[in-house]
Amino acid sequence: MISTLALGQVVSHAPEIGGVNVIFRSSGQMAGYPVRVLYQGAADAWRINQEALPGLGTWGLIAFPNNDERNGVWLGALFANQMDAITSGPGEPFTKYLAHQSGYWEHLNLNGDKSIVFPDGTSIVVSETGEVAQTYRHSVNTSQVQERLPITQAERVPNPPKPKYISINTASGVSIVIAPNGAITLNTPNTADLTASSWTFNGPVTWNGASTFVGNMQVNGNIQASETIADYNGAYGNINLIRSTYDIHTHPTPNGTSGVPNQQLAD
Repeated sequence: MISTLALGQVVSHAPEIGGVNVIFRSSGQMAGYPVRVLYQGAADAWRINQEALPGLGTWGLIAFPNNDERNGVWLGALFANQMDAITSGPGEPFTKYLAHQSGYWEHLNLNGDKSIVFPDGTSIVVSETGEVAQTYRHSVNTSQVQERLPITQAERVPNPPKPKYISINTASGVSIVIAPNGAITLNTPNTADLTASSWTFNGPVTWNGASTFVGNMQVNGNIQASETIADYNGAYGNINLIRSTYDIHTHPTPNGTSGVPNQQLAD
């Protein structure tokens, strides 16, 4: 007879029913016994809080409501030896940590510092330093003593995938896309207002379409336009008129009139 609570180990998965097949520590059986995984939160025909199924070899606590062996329920996993993935150290009781089989992981501490890291190495960090959080695991050394070891990204993902697209799309038609090669594209059906105390552009800049700049602009390099560059308020016309005026202008001097500027504005 199966006990109301039992300790079992995952030997295979049954994702189509949201369950796993387990063997029980006390039974010595070799074949897997089907049990369903307990959901935390909503679980109806439309809503579910679906977590990844426990990995092969994972030990967990299994319940059998009313001692009915047909309705085994996986309540949760637990570590059956000294080797584990617990990252918290002494004095860190409120750390929240998720490490997925894909290599994705996230870490939140009591200060509200959060790190989110994807398998390709992309990270989102909110913290005082801006650095990705250091995480740990427990292992056993040759003296059979448990020790706390730092985890590296290379250990999580020995063969990382190629960089992936990052995209944000809104219902209003705005999209921001970062391509694998680092190119950034912003599309909006409306205006885009960018405000800062100063802007610095390093490298070539290409503007397509109408743009309005309010404030001073200093350019260390050349400006090349495929269309006309006009004075902001129209008082002095476009750049062609300004060039014509500058190239032929003279100044009165004690000896008469100066010549035109030696340095002409380039066409």
